[in-house]
This record gives sequence, structure tokens and C-alpha cells, in this order.
Amino acid sequence: MGCTAVSTQKTISASIQLKELYAKTSEGVTINLLPFIYKIDGLSKYGKFNIEYSQDIIRGNSPITYGEIQVELNKLHDRIDQISISGATGSISKWAGKRWCVIGDSITEKNFRANKNYHDYIKSSIGCNVYNHGISGSGYQASNSIVNRIGNCPSDSELITVFAGTNDYNHGTVPLGNVGDKDTTTLCGCIYLTYSRLLERFPTKTIAVFTTLPRSSCYPLNEVTNDRGYTLGDVAKATKEIAELFGFPVLDLYHCSNLHPWIAANNTYYFAYQNDGLSEGDGLHPNDAGQKVLADKILSFINAL
Repeated sequence: MGCTAVSTQKTISASIQLKELYAKTSEGVTINLLPFIYKIDGLSKYGKFNIEYSQDIIRGNSPITYGEIQVELNKLHDRIDQISISGATGSISKWAGKRWCVIGDSITEKNFRANKNYHDYIKSSIGCNVYNHGISGSGYQASNSIVNRIGNCPSDSELITVFAGTNDYNHGTVPLGNVGDKDTTTLCGCIYLTYSRLLERFPTKTIAVFTTLPRSSCYPLNEVTNDRGYTLGDVAKATKEIAELFGFPVLDLYHCSNLHPWIAANNTYYFAYQNDGLSEGDGLHPNDAGQKVLADKILSFINAL
């Protein structure tokens, strides 16, 4: 009996290189398709590949015929070498198709300052699902404190990130305190309680923390003490040290964001919400361009978790 050849095709600008690809036949036989694939051409926004292949395996006297095969991206992650989309090469995210709860303040919240936030860029890039729990003016102990909002985070979240601290510096009412504090009388205590409740609610999920960004009025080269006796750098340091007590990975955006709002040209380009190249930024809230910088940093970070 002759060999059976089958092909399918989708015209989308994407290609992948695989180490191995397995499929199960209707007879329950598992076959490695890789030797028979001659084109992989299509990555849908839902995280599935459409592949084109030839097939000439014969089992006994019966040819095994495959039609179009769709492979869930997250199940293939460990077998994929690389993906190239429209000429840009990068790794496929382990969070494609996953549910991500973003907790934060106005930099996370959808508002007039940016058309797309960091999580929007990442969602468009990898196809994850985002639960946005950003609230303007909030923080660890500021208005609408995060610790009191954890119960609102969907229980099916698979990745939870916390991005806060700037409002605690600017609007908080309690002193910094010390790492090891465990009550709401200090900022350190509020941070501790936040992380403790996160771990209690999501004991088997991935939790990560982003430190606050620098502000034009307070940054590593010019630390300014607030009326409670601490700087924004102190908030970033406490955030990092307390997160590490819980084993939460930390992305230090205070020192490593590549955003420099204290420099006029940087403030205009990355923080002016009108994004016209002329308006002055507020030195705090990234615009589309600034959010894109954050997205690139954050995506690399969460892919390594």
C-alpha cells in the first residue's frame, strides 16, 4: 500500500523550530511527527500552532492519516527552540494562555495616561489573560490598601504580581518601621501583611513583586526624605527585602527600569501623556512609550520565573 501524504497550511507570519512533536493516532499510537514536518506556519492569538507536514508512516497494512493538528502552546513550551514572528526572534512565553492578576496603582490601572499599559503590551505579545486590579492612589498602606483587596483577586489566577510603593512614599501616614514588623502601624508591617495574605490565598501559584519606579522628585541620585522620615529608595529596599523573606522574586524597577524621569527629555518622551513630544511629563506616570519599556523588562522577568 502506498504512503499517504497530508498537508495543511495557514498563511500567518510566524515560524518555529521544534526539538520534537508528538501526536496520538485514532488507534492510540503515539507518533513523533517531527521527521515529517516540512513547514510550521502560523501562531494564533489563542496560543495554538497550525502546522503543515507530510506523513509517510505506515503501521502494518494501514496508512496513518493526519489532518490539521493544533498544539497548545503552553504544552509545547519545553520542546520549542525559538519562535520568529515578523522577523523578530524571541522566546515563547511560559505564560501564554495563562491567567495573570496584576495588582497595583495608577501605573497598572487603565486610565488616560496611556493607551496601553505594560500588561496590555504583554497580553498582545504572548496571548495571556489579564485580571487588572490596579487602583489609582493605592499602595501597601495608602488609600485602598492592597492587603484589603487580595480577596478580590480571582482564585484561578496563575501568576500574581504586585507593583506598588510610590503612593506609600507620597501619601502614606505611617512610619517606615523595620523589616520584620507584622502589623499596620508601619509601612514594613503593611508590606509583610500583604505578602502573607497573598501566599495564604495563592499557596501553589507564582507570586512576584515589582519595586516602585523612581520619580522626578526622588530617585537614586537624589533621595528626598518625606515627612514620615523615609525616601522612595527606602520603600524599594523594604519591598525587596520583605518579598525575599517570602521567597517572592523581585524586579527592581527603582534602580533598573531604564526610565529617568528627572531628565527633562526622558520625562517628555516617556511620561507626557499627550505623547506629542512637546508636553511635559509628570515625572511619575509612564505614557505608551514608557509602558512599553516596562513591558519589555517585565516580560523578560516573568518568563524567567
